[in-house]
Amino acid sequence: MYRMLSIGLLIVLIGCGMTTPVEETTQTTELEEERSEKEAEKPEIPEDSSLKNELENQKKLEDFMEKVKKGAPAKVRITRYTVEGDPIYTDLAFNKESIEFKRDTRRDKQGNGQVIERICQSIKKEEELGKTVYFLNCGIYGHIELLTLAYQEY
Repeated sequence: MYRMLSIGLLIVLIGCGMTTPVEETTQTTELEEERSEKEAEKPEIPEDSSLKNELENQKKLEDFMEKVKKGAPAKVRITRYTVEGDPIYTDLAFNKESIEFKRDTRRDKQGNGQVIERICQSIKKEEELGKTVYFLNCGIYGHIELLTLAYQEY
């Protein structure tokens, strides 16, 4: 009886101690392939295109502000990208009385993934030393920053 129990225990220990390096290599390769596929799905944003995007956003905001000054209905979408390359959308719509603000962070995988909506009274631009800031005045919600551009003066 002890002999059969000893043999059974020995078989279990030998079975648990064996590893299959071929399977581990295969699993690692599959994981690497999955990671590279996921990384390939993300849009690659070169450093200079980030600046280009911010300048495009500035032009869109300037055009929107001109229409608001004239009292004409206007809409604009500002797209900003996180460090990981995920888009955050900000939509503004002027209806001759107020500015509807909507910020959509649902595509930001690291963020809280929500849509924030506010009714705002005005849009302003402030130029300070080394930066230009665009923001909305939204009554009880205070100021909502839309875009900040920093630059160096020579």
